Amino acid sequence: MTSGPCTVTEGGACFRTPNYPDDYGSNQDCEIAVSGAGFVRATAFDTEHKWDYVTIGGIKYDGDGGALASGFGVLVGDGTTVAWNADDSNQRSGA
Repeated sequence: MTSGPCTVTEGGACFRTPNYPDDYGSNQDCEIAVSGAGFVRATAFDTEHKWDYVTIGGIKYDGDGGALASGFGVLVGDGTTVAWNADDSNQRSGA
């Protein structure tokens, strides 16, 4: 299940912000529900700190992605929501 302008590629294994690798747009929101369990990890992550972020299971990841962009990533279960939110200024490449 996907809503908004984000894309899901590679058989559902890759979630991308709009326009990636180019800058995402202003005031964008997307959401997907994870099917299955495992780890979500960002292979690239660049958002405006505090204002543009990915939320996974209620936890926000912004800036360089922190735990989402390092190590194994973030553990998710079946049905976990992954959401993208961008405000109206300072767009970057996203995730």
